[in-house]
Amino acid sequence: MIKLQIDYDRKIRTFNAGMSGGSHLPAAFCSSDKGGRIRRFRRFPQIGESMDKSRTRRYHRPSTKAVALILAAVLTASIAVNAAVTVKITGGDSSQAAKNYLVDSTDYVHKNRFERISELAGTLKNPTTLEDYYRLASTQIAAENYSEALDSVERCLSLYFGGDRELELDLWLKKACLQVILGKDEDALTSLDSVQHMDPSLANAYLIRAQIYAKQDDMEPLAQALSAYLTLKPEDSDVRGLLAQAMFTQGDYQGATAQYETILDTAPAEADLSQTEYLYALTCIQLGDFKTAEKNLSAALEKDDSLDGISYYRGVCRMSLGNYAGAVKDFSAAIGKDDMTQASYYSRGLCRMMSEDGAYDKALTDVRKAVSLDAKNETGRQAAALLTQLETAQRATAEADAKAAAEKAAREKDAKEKAAANEKQQSAAADTVQKDTEGNGQSQSDSKAAS
Repeated sequence: MIKLQIDYDRKIRTFNAGMSGGSHLPAAFCSSDKGGRIRRFRRFPQIGESMDKSRTRRYHRPSTKAVALILAAVLTASIAVNAAVTVKITGGDSSQAAKNYLVDSTDYVHKNRFERISELAGTLKNPTTLEDYYRLASTQIAAENYSEALDSVERCLSLYFGGDRELELDLWLKKACLQVILGKDEDALTSLDSVQHMDPSLANAYLIRAQIYAKQDDMEPLAQALSAYLTLKPEDSDVRGLLAQAMFTQGDYQGATAQYETILDTAPAEADLSQTEYLYALTCIQLGDFKTAEKNLSAALEKDDSLDGISYYRGVCRMSLGNYAGAVKDFSAAIGKDDMTQASYYSRGLCRMMSEDGAYDKALTDVRKAVSLDAKNETGRQAAALLTQLETAQRATAEADAKAAAEKAAREKDAKEKAAANEKQQSAAADTVQKDTEGNGQSQSDSKAAS
């Protein structure tokens, strides 16, 4: 059985790249760090009564909050799970499918020690017939002498004169497998062409062909080979999962979704579906179906919380669905197990801006932490840009507050000066009236005295 794995080249996209690139959906600051299992959810306390009220008040002023909300909305609309999936042989073994066929189709490999000794005793030092060379090839395969085994198989084919199509197909398949193991991929593809020309219904031939394309990172023919295999072996869910991964890599998210749904619908009740649910969720995120993605990530988390980025991705789904408090918990969980840490700090900061009254200081701390972890990668640059705009908005708000306070003080001063001037004028007028009154009274007294 061919066994493949996926590698993730995780990177965060800017808004423009996210909107113009092949991936159009929100969510995923993908970093390359890997984490262990979640030990616990790290819960953060609410802001206490002792929080700086002036900062809380500034956060809710239109200028700062508008910047935060606009940037958070842009981020939610542009974050993409840019998981460039590369299908590779598990553990770096680039010849597993070929070796499996050789082991399964070579009787000598399965014989016990006594039977092998008897077989070796019957092997001629100077083989001449097809049977001699076939027996010799079997012993060489068991001893992993693949170059010598290829020579023996080719000698068998030169001695084959028809009459046994099953033997001929077996020889050509063995030749293809040995060529794969020896790194002769193009020769192996030619041998497989011969096999499939003789019998296009041999499932193993498609699987070995798929292995070659996987090793070459050639996703389109890989997907075609796996599809052809599944036409013959539709019950093979392992290979169907590989096909889904190859489709994902090609950007065929609808096709990948259909394959994962088939696996989930047909799996036995006792099957561990955590890996399938996880990969299916990532595909749903690419399609913008965050509700289905969250559901499957939650199901996978119940079974296995060690899958790379699983808490972070669920946080992304919850953030996209407007469940900011739930997203904060998921990002905190990812931070707690050091999994996609930088992206989680950045995302948690944005969610806090969107969800928690008075949490501006905590949000700012998260964004600053994201910058401090790596200021040069995409996540760090976006976090730094966000931080700059928020701090600019905060300074503008502070300057506006200071200007308003200065203008108020100036108005109060002007009002006081005007009031003082008015009071002075009124006092002067009163003095004038009093003097006039006193003058008039004296004049009247003088007039009476004269008369």
